[in-house]
Amino acid sequence: MKDLDYAILSTLAGVAIKHQKPYCYPSQRTILGLLKNYHGTPISRRTLNRRLKLLQNEAYFSRVRRIMRGKDGIMVFRSTLYKLGWKLFNYMGSLRKEVRAFFSFFRVPFLANHHPKGGEASTNLDRPPVDKPVDNYRKGSKTFL
Repeated sequence: MKDLDYAILSTLAGVAIKHQKPYCYPSQRTILGLLKNYHGTPISRRTLNRRLKLLQNEAYFSRVRRIMRGKDGIMVFRSTLYKLGWKLFNYMGSLRKEVRAFFSFFRVPFLANHHPKGGEASTNLDRPPVDKPVDNYRKGSKTFL
């Protein structure tokens, strides 16, 4: 999948998740603005429509045109409704797992045995032992687990 496709899918998913719905109806102008602001991808409206058509054919979402009649009987076009499919949520979930696995490499253990200012190992005398309950220590002391 191309970076542009990922940017479009994450933009649509972000708008839908913001409103806690499995669908959204941002205008094309809104989608273009979000792509430019958050992904640094300024594209034309024609390119957006072309990529949306390809992503719709791959079943990431379905689109429904919203048309209504105005008071004078003239057709009024409203923004398109995007119904997000399970394929999109599965794709975003798999990306989340990959990112979490990547950043777990950089995770520091909870009780790291190091001194924050120097390179020497500390003896952790300022902390209570882990095997003893916290209730045995004075209330109001500045000792934390």
